[in-house]
Amino acid sequence: MMKVSDVRVQWSNSGKANELPAAYFNVSPVLFVVLDHDGIVTVVNNFTCSLLELTESEIIGQHWFPTFVPAHARRSTEELFTNCMNNNSYRKYESPVISKSGRERMIHWNSVVDKGYFMSIGEDITGMNSEQETLTLNLEKINTLNIELEQRVVERTRELEKINISLQNEINERKQIESKLLKTQRLYHGMAANFPDGVIGILNQDMRYELVDGQELENLGFDKNHLIGEKIFDGRYPFINESAEAYLRKAFEGERTSFDAILSGKTYNVIAVPLPDKDQVVREILIVIKNISERIKLEDELYRTIKRERELNELKSRFVTMASHEFRTPLSTILSSVFLLENYKGADYDNIKTTHLNRIKKTINNLNSLLDDYLSVGKLEEGKFDIVQNATSIENEIRDIIKDMSSVKKSGQEIRYEPKGNSRIVFLDKHLLHNVLINLISNAIKYSPGDGIIHLSSEYIDDKIVIEIVDNGIGIPSHEQHHVFERFFRAGNVENIEGTGLGLHIVKKYVELMHGSINFISTDKGTTFTMMIPL
Repeated sequence: MMKVSDVRVQWSNSGKANELPAAYFNVSPVLFVVLDHDGIVTVVNNFTCSLLELTESEIIGQHWFPTFVPAHARRSTEELFTNCMNNNSYRKYESPVISKSGRERMIHWNSVVDKGYFMSIGEDITGMNSEQETLTLNLEKINTLNIELEQRVVERTRELEKINISLQNEINERKQIESKLLKTQRLYHGMAANFPDGVIGILNQDMRYELVDGQELENLGFDKNHLIGEKIFDGRYPFINESAEAYLRKAFEGERTSFDAILSGKTYNVIAVPLPDKDQVVREILIVIKNISERIKLEDELYRTIKRERELNELKSRFVTMASHEFRTPLSTILSSVFLLENYKGADYDNIKTTHLNRIKKTINNLNSLLDDYLSVGKLEEGKFDIVQNATSIENEIRDIIKDMSSVKKSGQEIRYEPKGNSRIVFLDKHLLHNVLINLISNAIKYSPGDGIIHLSSEYIDDKIVIEIVDNGIGIPSHEQHHVFERFFRAGNVENIEGTGLGLHIVKKYVELMHGSINFISTDKGTTFTMMIPL
């Protein structure tokens, strides 16, 4: 059975290329597991041993699924393994593992079948462990292994000088070790090349790549062979902005660092880990670059959804509070009028009936207006409005609205309309225009005195229609005018006048849906609203 600890690594200048993959394998902050066709563990790295709370010898040779996978996930995970082995396929999936102490950890696996071996790279997604401490312990173990290997070579050399008969056995043993080393290196490179949605690399003190691999290189259009020896900030091979150099330098000072970087419109999380040598001098660092764009996108979408949900809940809550107050008075008015009509016996019954029926109609119109305002705000917030262009005579539309509003005018009020220029047929959303005019004229009637005159005018200017509504009402206090179009806003001088605070908010939204604009001028002698709509 092959173990990583059986591999002899030559620590010399000529063997540098073989040293780094082994170190890189054992200090990477991810799980590396290799299974044979029967599901028996053949290779694991130190991070896997640490997470399972077992030694390498306790894991190697064990059947992975009944030993290290919780019972509730064992069947599905073993079926996935069988399918991958049969189809020589690559799979991403999530499956839990269980440690010696019974602690369960959820792992995100990326697995590939290569020459009969099931190679898996796993990322612990239940929480981040202290990679710094693990890497330090692993490097100390590597240094210890190298010292032991060097001692064994010296001892074997002395034995070969004395015992010629053991020469062939030693040669055979060395060949076996070399074969295992080549196999292990091949597995290391296979695991690095399949590192999911990211890049793993080793940088020297000049910020140049010594090793680099990972699936994200292909997505970014980089060739790993061309990156070797190049600076991480090189203009020809940009990967991280130079502003991130300070973070990477901290890793050469012995500190594990993490930061985010933007490249080609994607967001990447970069982890830099020091790799001290046997003299505890950091000449290389390990960088793990992970594409987190999808996670950021999902977080942003979730935030926007939650924010929108909160706004809708606030809208509903405020409407219920407002409606409970605003509905009580008109409903009481209707009830009292009905009661009086039922019980009045006087000679002028017809006059009284007409008065109370008009009162009921006016009150019902106010209730309808209240409900329309709320429904309109709900549709606007949910984006459910469709613009429908209609052939419309704006002059006729205004005249019809003025006629319809005659029943809600105060006694003595007058609405005067002055169309300027020649009438024409234009195309716009008739429904939106109707609601805008109803709201503005209703406000003019509501906030103007009983003997006041409301002036309306319309004029075509180039390819726009300009509509102006002037009242001689109480006006809007200057210090509150910047709130006029806000939802539920009501000025401080209208406390005794019925209203929801939604009308002008809806008006502005409707005008914007028609790609128009609206503004106003207000004093204590009246208010002028001017809206301009492109045709």
